[in-house]
Amino acid sequence: MAAARRLIASEKIHAALVDVHILGERVFPLCEALAGNNVPFALTSGYADWNMPEKMAGSAAAAEALYARRGGRGA
Repeated sequence: MAAARRLIASEKIHAALVDVHILGERVFPLCEALAGNNVPFALTSGYADWNMPEKMAGSAAAAEALYARRGGRGA
């Protein structure tokens, strides 16, 4: 997670595919940092027991993550 934070802060990132759980931590703060830098991202997870934080629930990335989680195909 620390390495990801450093990359977000120091590199030009064009897009990101982010697993919801990294080493037992939720990645939503990383997603907020990506969004703050206008970096498009998609969430992925092998777990069904996670919920989108309320402040992210209206974003396009949130909609794509929820759609994929319910078995739909992403655009």
